[in-house]
Amino acid sequence: TGLPELLERNRDRLTFTLDAADLAGCDSLFVCVGTPPTYSGDADLSAVWTAIDELPAFDRRVILVMKSTVPVGTGEKVRAALETRGLSHIGYVSNPEFLAEGRALHDFMNPDRIVVGAYTEEDGRVVEAYYDTIETAIVLRPPSNVCVLCATLPACRTSFSHLWQRLPQRRCTPLPSPCRPSRRAAHRRKIFVTVMGEKS
Repeated sequence: TGLPELLERNRDRLTFTLDAADLAGCDSLFVCVGTPPTYSGDADLSAVWTAIDELPAFDRRVILVMKSTVPVGTGEKVRAALETRGLSHIGYVSNPEFLAEGRALHDFMNPDRIVVGAYTEEDGRVVEAYYDTIETAIVLRPPSNVCVLCATLPACRTSFSHLWQRLPQRRCTPLPSPCRPSRRAAHRRKIFVTVMGEKS
């Protein structure tokens, strides 16, 4: 199933708008904009800041979910910008994607993990609940460590795979490529990871 079929199947649930004021009735706001590298190699966050600047003045608590790939520390800067506008009651959750070019839809529906970085447990649980129908590992971390995990987990998995394949074949059980976690469990698993000496 491709993207056109997915959109057609869910057409009654989708609404498109160019007016930020239409977001006033939402409970969660997902920022999914491009952050291409600049000439210096840094991420261009202009689209992210445009989305933040155009947020309406909510008078209730909503959650801002960052799906775009952003540098470490962006969450703190976003929270500071929101506080300056009197929107400190807006929660911030980092929820990055792991999508390969040409197979983004498949990777989204069949992830090997979902990373949720929240400043409060309540906000993290809200975002986690959006993935209830997807059975995979959930990684819960503070936002400051999410970018570290994004780089660390794939690297560790790849290194382990290469090391395992170099061991004598008579002592090894072949690993499924690319070493995805088993989906046999009836319930999703939660991964608790130690990063840079801090235990989750």
